[in-house]
Amino acid sequence: VERVTRLQSPVGFRQVDVTSGQETTGSELTRFMTPFAFMFLLFMGTMTISQGLLTSVIEEKSSRVVEVLLSAVSPTQLMGGKILGMVGVGAVLLTIWGGVGYGGALARDMSYLVTPYQLTYLVLYFVPGFLLTSAFLAAVGAACNSIKEAQSMAAPLTLLTIVPMMLWWAITQNPNSTLSIVLSYIPPITPFVMILRVCADPEIPIIEIVATQAVLWVSVLLTIWLAGKIFRVGVLMYGKPPSPREL
Repeated sequence: VERVTRLQSPVGFRQVDVTSGQETTGSELTRFMTPFAFMFLLFMGTMTISQGLLTSVIEEKSSRVVEVLLSAVSPTQLMGGKILGMVGVGAVLLTIWGGVGYGGALARDMSYLVTPYQLTYLVLYFVPGFLLTSAFLAAVGAACNSIKEAQSMAAPLTLLTIVPMMLWWAITQNPNSTLSIVLSYIPPITPFVMILRVCADPEIPIIEIVATQAVLWVSVLLTIWLAGKIFRVGVLMYGKPPSPREL
């Protein structure tokens, strides 16, 4: 009877770190997955919608619809309106995705995985990150005449944004390493690296938060200014991209 009872009892499992030999808990394991989930959410919200802006600019340029629009507004106003509209769309999608994730965490009694602190930084880095990416892709769209040509020009940015995904484990395990800090100051990937760091370590120095935000917003202003110049010239040119001298 005793043996039957033992066979029917639930089996207990222990999770052990093979490096340190110490027992780990579920919360410690999920601590490494939560930053990746936030970074992936930020990546999808930024890159997916920005690609839509790129396609929109090229289609309007190819169909000459943009000429009608420019009879009512300036190129800078048109580009600014497109970017701000996409920011709104991105914010709505991010809210929906985040809400679904938080609801799922609550349903499984895992609300500790998604905190107001993390959500605050998600928004804080989403806005400038989206503006920066959108302005760059809008400029690429204005300078190109086809989707294929635009994809070639935008490839360096796309490849650069994949770097945090490739290094997310190293960044999450050691968010204050030299590698993590250096990557935090490369504007196109700053939002993705910083969301990994602040989710992995809530005690990231506030001076780094302020410094990376400053780098991001300065980059946003410079990119929008350059994108405005490219947009003004490139959106009305057909057959070839504008040369640096024409810009």
